[in-house]
Amino acid sequence: MNRRHAILSLAALSFAPAARAGTSVETLDPEIVRGLGVFERYGRTPPTGDSIIYLHGEAAHHSTIEFMTVAARDAAGRWTISTVGEERSGMLEIKPGKIMDKTGVLAAGDAEALDALLALPELYQEQDSMREPPGGGLMRMMEIHSPNGRLVIRWTNRLGGKAGEVAVLVLDRV
Repeated sequence: MNRRHAILSLAALSFAPAARAGTSVETLDPEIVRGLGVFERYGRTPPTGDSIIYLHGEAAHHSTIEFMTVAARDAAGRWTISTVGEERSGMLEIKPGKIMDKTGVLAAGDAEALDALLALPELYQEQDSMREPPGGGLMRMMEIHSPNGRLVIRWTNRLGGKAGEVAVLVLDRV
């Protein structure tokens, strides 16, 4: 095991509480585990709950911009969404820095819509729509863990289908 892999493994273990009950960090996609490192680097703890949606985005050219969003539903049905973003070196040598840090609660109507989407069996059957982005384009990934199933999906540009509706509710509402 190389040093980088060992560090990422340790970072992954430190986020074990971020997984929903019954979901261990070992079941998270490695890209999500790496994305959770953005929370760790800035001393933030992602929300936890019985359903969790992880969204990771990264684009690189002159600089690398990475965002990690975690949405979690608590026992009362309230969705908390936290996003941390970072800019660091790409082609340019720059000092890494936090460019976003926000947490909010999804409005009741949006929370009901999100719960309804997560209850649809067809959501968990959707497929990647990954295409090569234009140079430095944004690549995104979403991993959903809910009592109804698990979905891992990657995309560039715009994500359609029910998974796209989930992404819009989580990324655009808080």
